[in-house]
Order: sequence, then structure tokens, then C-alpha cells
Amino acid sequence: MQASARQSSHPAGSALVVSRDRSTITVLKALLEELGYSTDGAVSGTDGVRELKARRYAVVIATLGVPPINGYGLWALMQNTPSLSDIPFVLALTQHEYTHLLKDGRELPSNLIIPFGADSLARAIERSRTGAVEVFEL
Repeated sequence: MQASARQSSHPAGSALVVSRDRSTITVLKALLEELGYSTDGAVSGTDGVRELKARRYAVVIATLGVPPINGYGLWALMQNTPSLSDIPFVLALTQHEYTHLLKDGRELPSNLIIPFGADSLARAIERSRTGAVEVFEL
């Protein structure tokens, strides 16, 4: 199906999900489709970068443990690429991953979801558009 056909039936636009775990991609894609997005998935950071070069996305959702460029690295790359820096980005983390990033003193993306559901994902996407910082936990 061509992108223009998918775009017309998905008013929220297109979303890219990047995770090494295909089950996580499936869950996130289902949640995003529930929110009105068309979705693409990538199982590596390299594939994610390739997708970002090929198509303009309304939002990118990534998990931390994506080889060889992890979700954090993908966010950093997007922030340093003018054509990508305005795309809302949500990093999906476990509480354990979040704790370690804080302990390491890393700068974090504006939106993190720990763990996530459709409502928290929708809020994270909206908050990422404003640059506000919010962490979602159950």
C-alpha cells in the first residue's frame, strides 16, 4: 500500500516503532493504530535510521535496547539532525533502564513511558510536541 493511501485513512499521521523485540513492535503498533496512526516497524537502530531517511514520520517510539544504535542513541541522532529534530520522540523504558540512565547522569528525551498503555502513549506523544518532560508509570 502506498504511503499516501495509508496517510489518508490515518488522520494522526505515520509513526515509526523501533525495538529489537518484534512482540514489542506489535504491541506498540496496535496502540498507535488505535490512536489513528499508520505504523512502520524497525528491529534495529540502523533500520530505524534507514526508515527516517526514507519517510517523514509524525512520531517515533523506540525502546532502549535496540542494536547497534539503541533508542537513546537514536534520539540523540535525531536531536542533532535538523531535518529530524522536530519529530516527536518517545522512549519506552523499563523502570530498571530509567534508573540506570539517571544514575549515569544522561540527558533524557522529553518523554518516557514506563510501562505503557494507549492512554499513556497518547499523553506522551502530546507532551513531546511541547517539549515538556513527563514520565509515565503505572
